[in-house]
Amino acid sequence: MRKREPLANLPNLISLSRLGMAGLFVLLEGREQRLLLIVGAATTDFLDGYIARSRGTVTKWGALIDAIADRFFVFSAVCCLLFDHTLQTWQYAVFISRDFMTAVGFLTAKSIPWLRTVPFQSRSAGKVVTVFQVATLLAIYLVPSLVMPLLIAVGIISLYAIVDYTVALYHARAVIALLAIGLLANRAGAQDFAFNPTVQWQGRADVTQSGHGTAALVGGGANVPVGYYVRFGVDGAVGTVARGGSTAAAFRTDVTARFLFDPFAEQRVGWYAGGGMSALHEGADWQPYVMLVIGREGPNAGRWRTAVEAAVGGGVRLSVVLRRARMNGR
Repeated sequence: MRKREPLANLPNLISLSRLGMAGLFVLLEGREQRLLLIVGAATTDFLDGYIARSRGTVTKWGALIDAIADRFFVFSAVCCLLFDHTLQTWQYAVFISRDFMTAVGFLTAKSIPWLRTVPFQSRSAGKVVTVFQVATLLAIYLVPSLVMPLLIAVGIISLYAIVDYTVALYHARAVIALLAIGLLANRAGAQDFAFNPTVQWQGRADVTQSGHGTAALVGGGANVPVGYYVRFGVDGAVGTVARGGSTAAAFRTDVTARFLFDPFAEQRVGWYAGGGMSALHEGADWQPYVMLVIGREGPNAGRWRTAVEAAVGGGVRLSVVLRRARMNGR
């Protein structure tokens, strides 16, 4: 019988402390307080790995907890800095690009049956990105002139890390991937999975939190299949934005592309991710934003399918989407 890995050991508890620090970063707004939290997060990130290696207690679950704690702290910190207008939207996107794509890769592997056995392990490129992310957070409070060079470094190393993870995933399952491609090709030729470029109509309700306030909008649009895996969409929405004790009318339009991880509806639910451009009008000029999207579609309910979606860009958006279902896939 396989021995169960202990979860409540010292390295894991140290890693989990960063989740508490992430919460404190949101609650505390003082410069010195947040600076101490960044230093504390960096220190615990070093300690948990050092103790695990020195005691010989490195485990799969420990590595996963460490990675989640890192991502959660960095994500919470940069969201606060975005809402405080310390970071611009494009800087925020650069900051979290590696983390976003890592999450997409993880969901991809768990959604596609022939990739589920691929182990997700920390790689040196990802650790270097984390070091530069923390260095950038420190520079924001200590040496602002270094923020731009460090952000450029974060962007370049993040791109390398994304490619590195992708190549590692490919090499891990290269043979099975080739077999799966052949299987999909045969399946695509079958009548049940014949490609059908029918327009999918959708309605949506969104809540967006940003430095401008809280916006609640409803609207709709259409998705057009571009091949089996990609959906190109255009949406519009209207609603209100609340800020400073007052409300104002708000209008938004989106242009997005989504990549489906389960286009043939082999699973009960299917993940997707993508991005595009969003423009928001709040009584002044239109403000354009780059947007990253991740969502999860449920099973068909008659001729419709419900999805829950999260997006970053110009704030953080949570959406419920009612999308026309495709009878031969998603």
